[in-house]
Amino acid sequence: MVVARLLAAQAGGLVEMHRPDVGDTAFSLVGLAADAAEEPMLELLRARYGGVSGTSVAADGTIHPVRRAATVGWERGWSVSSSTGHLARLTLHVDASQPHCVQLLVNQRLVFSAVPEVADRALAERLLRAAATALEAVPA
Repeated sequence: MVVARLLAAQAGGLVEMHRPDVGDTAFSLVGLAADAAEEPMLELLRARYGGVSGTSVAADGTIHPVRRAATVGWERGWSVSSSTGHLARLTLHVDASQPHCVQLLVNQRLVFSAVPEVADRALAERLLRAAATALEAVPA
């Protein structure tokens, strides 16, 4: 059911042709983790960059396939941008070669990795703490 809902969100989009293999749990895990972390991550970015003139906070609308070497992973994230480009990018990544491991990248740098029992509020809080700590090193 989760995969069906996530795929339905991609209908008509550019990534619609990229579908997870049957049995690929990485797709649903990144979707569940991103859903749990969505509002806290957006609030974190708004709080961190809200005072910077001309910035906007955005969330990916869908899960994106990513190829790294011979494996496919799935990502969904949030970003802050200005007229000059991205200021910060938070990305949740789950690789098909490690379909039970959620990774958080801040500006393409791995800052958190875990094998959660369930993608819930507790995972979202752990992701949020890792993102907040990593963003302290990113200029506003």
